[in-house]
Amino acid sequence: LRSVYFTDANNGYAAGDSVTVIIKLSQPVSYAWTPSTGLDTINIANPLASPISTTTYYITDTTSTGCIAIDSVTVFVNPLTADAGTDKTIICGGTAQLNVTTNYTGSDTLTYIWSPSTGLNYDTIPNPTATVTDSITYTVTVTTPTGCIAIDTINIIVNPLTAYTGTNMTIVCGGTAQLNVTSNYTGTDTLTYIWSPATGLNYDTIPNPTATITTDSLTYTVTVTTPTGCVAIDSITVYVNPLIANAGSNKVIICGGSIQLDSVITNYTGTDTLTYVWSPSTGLNYDTIPNPTATITTDSLTFTVTVTTPTGCIAIDSITVYVNPLIVYAGTDKTIICGGSAQLDSVITNYTGSSALTYNWSPSTGLNYDTIPNPTAAVSDSTTYTVTVTTSNGCIATDHVTITLTPLPAEDICYVEFDSATSKNNISWASNLLANMDSVHIYNEISTGVWLQVGAASASQSNYIDTLSNPFNQSYSYKISVKDTCGNETSTSASHTTITLLATYDQGTNTYGFTWSEYKGLTIANYNIYGITPGGPDTLIGTVPGNQYFYNYTNPSLFFTKYYVGFTTPSCTSKTNHLVKSNYVQSPTGIAENAEINNLVSLYPNPVTDNLQIKTDLQIINIEITDITGRLLYTTTTSKTIDCSMFVKGVYFVTIKTEKGIVVKKVIKA
Repeated sequence: LRSVYFTDANNGYAAGDSVTVIIKLSQPVSYAWTPSTGLDTINIANPLASPISTTTYYITDTTSTGCIAIDSVTVFVNPLTADAGTDKTIICGGTAQLNVTTNYTGSDTLTYIWSPSTGLNYDTIPNPTATVTDSITYTVTVTTPTGCIAIDTINIIVNPLTAYTGTNMTIVCGGTAQLNVTSNYTGTDTLTYIWSPATGLNYDTIPNPTATITTDSLTYTVTVTTPTGCVAIDSITVYVNPLIANAGSNKVIICGGSIQLDSVITNYTGTDTLTYVWSPSTGLNYDTIPNPTATITTDSLTFTVTVTTPTGCIAIDSITVYVNPLIVYAGTDKTIICGGSAQLDSVITNYTGSSALTYNWSPSTGLNYDTIPNPTAAVSDSTTYTVTVTTSNGCIATDHVTITLTPLPAEDICYVEFDSATSKNNISWASNLLANMDSVHIYNEISTGVWLQVGAASASQSNYIDTLSNPFNQSYSYKISVKDTCGNETSTSASHTTITLLATYDQGTNTYGFTWSEYKGLTIANYNIYGITPGGPDTLIGTVPGNQYFYNYTNPSLFFTKYYVGFTTPSCTSKTNHLVKSNYVQSPTGIAENAEINNLVSLYPNPVTDNLQIKTDLQIINIEITDITGRLLYTTTTSKTIDCSMFVKGVYFVTIKTEKGIVVKKVIKA
């Protein structure tokens, strides 16, 4: 109950649905209230009024003495209001929490009726839960115990259930795509999912199945259903690109070498293991791995790799391994001297493999080892070695290196001259005894530019007598070379040419005319002309410049029996300043020089055609026949009969050496 408050003597109000009217009088009275509607008692001073609408109550008070008083009071009643809240929007199959509020201030329990009850968990509570599939308007009626009624409505707007599978996907054949559907469902119940077709799905009744597709692209449709039967449908297309394999770039190897192929790359997006098959398997260490090692010994080879997914998708690619030939470089040619050795360069190859190479040198002559890459060679002649290099799998390459045996240093001629002891040419050189020197070879020019070996001297010798020469007949040109103990010969030296002296006699002027050939091989400052006295020293009788090749000797000495021309050598080690001589020529005056014994020797017949007889009682030591130029044609120590048939017609001198002296006789060959 609430108190009623009067605003004046007869009016009051209460903030509820019941009021107590309190009237205070000073003496006992009786009361009568009218109307009685809504009053709990009508004959007390303070009944409880619970009108349902604004009501004016009249009270009649009667005292014990019969006095009557009348008054009135108005109870103002505000209407009961109900607020069901703002309209709500839910998703089909979703729920909305309703709630109604009132301005009721009483303590009694209100009653609630929601209409229609469709979709409500309860329809007689202030806050039912609505689960509907279509839009609906709910009306709530709120009633107080006294019958006051308030009504309100609320609209539940139901949006359709939607499903969203996302954007289309692209996978590689045999790969997987993670599907996922979302919805606008706001309820708490479990949704059901049906994917169609189920092909390639691990599950077709979950929101996020995994799709594995090996064929063409596929469109999946998912149906989402709420427990209340709301349905949403969406679809997604999974595009399937073909499986692609990339075997990498082509490779280049050396015959017999090995190379690691690039690991095969694919566009596969799955998590399963791929299988690999290489074909042909020739030369591969493994043919079922993504990156085998290739070892090829023949021609270039193309390998094809087939990549397969567990679901049967296949991709093929190929790679070519080009095989370059094995190349060997035996190093630079070497030069050694006789008796020496050379370490050959270690063989270089373009081999890229890891196996050991084998080496075979041919010929093996002179090598310390013929199966190593860098043997030492000691040869007696220039030799070309061929090395054959072979890989462990049979690739072969060869190269050559030449060991050239360098001859000893060439020897130079000091001079060539007439040798008076043998009447032959003497070829002389410096005595340079070199290591591994075997001999000195002497060559004579037999015709222009044509040289013939005429002899050889030992390494210890420093000269050679050409026993085949005839210094009286012509000049001779000589060269020499050195041969080592390995049999190699140096180039020949510069040539030297002997001096050939000729003489004529002019009886009218008593002049002996000398002419000679040029000495070639040395620069001659002066030529000297000498006369020979038997048993005495050689005497210088004249000197001419080195570019003059004649000399006239007037009124020759009667003591000279022979003449020669010569010069002094320039520097040539121990043979410096040696007097180089030409051949001798006889003195025409030598006959008179030995007149005292001349008559003791006679020649016949004179002129002679065949045999010349020498008659004397003297002991003959030596007999020589020379021509007018002094060239020696014949010599003997025993015979007194000389065959002159081989001589050409002309004047000859017969020199007879006896125990008494020398006799020179002129003889005519007819």
